[in-house]
Amino acid sequence: MERKTKGNIAELRFLLKAIDLGLNVSYSYGETARYDFITDYLGRLSRVQVKSCWEGTIRNNTVSYVINLHSLSGSYKESEVDFIAGYLAPLDLWYIIPIAEVAGKSGITIYPHTEDIYQKYRKAWELLR
Repeated sequence: MERKTKGNIAELRFLLKAIDLGLNVSYSYGETARYDFITDYLGRLSRVQVKSCWEGTIRNNTVSYVINLHSLSGSYKESEVDFIAGYLAPLDLWYIIPIAEVAGKSGITIYPHTEDIYQKYRKAWELLR
């Protein structure tokens, strides 16, 4: 499957999950904004960039997933995006990460089967409320 197709699938899964959780969601038409969606919960707006990983890496019996956090325009800044929604496709698992935690980074590595620094953002949809 092509990279663009995987990204589109992740965006659609985000849209469905967010709506299912009671968020109003607006899609950024075209590819000019640095975010994919704006979520609205009781008037609280958040700019969300969806990123995904479709395969893990096994090293020393530990599985890790790398979420790339850059685009042709460079790394994401706090002035452009409020949250990264990281989707680990093989696990159907979401991480809702405030941009302040990852701003300026080109990527992050998530270890979903162990306690890691991103564990507190696992399924943290409440951050968008």
